[in-house]
Amino acid sequence: MLDVGTGGGDVPRALVRWARRMRRPIRLFALDRDPAAARVTLDLGRAYPEIVVLQGDAVELPVRSGSIDVAISSLTLHHLDEAAAVRHLAEMDRVARRGIVVNDLARSRTAYALVWLATRLFTRNRMSRHDGPLSVRRAYVREELRALCEKAGLFDARIFIYPALLRQCVVRAK
Repeated sequence: MLDVGTGGGDVPRALVRWARRMRRPIRLFALDRDPAAARVTLDLGRAYPEIVVLQGDAVELPVRSGSIDVAISSLTLHHLDEAAAVRHLAEMDRVARRGIVVNDLARSRTAYALVWLATRLFTRNRMSRHDGPLSVRRAYVREELRALCEKAGLFDARIFIYPALLRQCVVRAK
């Protein structure tokens, strides 16, 4: 598996813990563009030899075509403009043999209001108060996400909406 835009590597660590409980072998590549995030992932992942940390860009993956079973991405897409988002989806599809899963925020007035309120009630951090609502404003709505998938050539991708989680998910099985 390849986790694109891994940040601190929480998703790969959770997947390794699950695989260990299920007694299944797993190999994960955790990729992030930011050198500091890659270092954090490396430091936190020392107890997880199943994880290999890579530094690279989500729109130009440093991985051979078809060399990964499944490519995943969580909360990365809303950081990308339309052209970069299309390239990100196409790149994930290029490297994945079996499919892709892209989880991201879903833009809506309700999501914006809830995130704005939560950042006012639960944090005094100015960055969080600014970044949370801004991330929702930058997120794509379902129709925009469908158009991004089509521009990336993912005509058979399925989009799932999870309103209670303020999320949406693109899944393409090959």
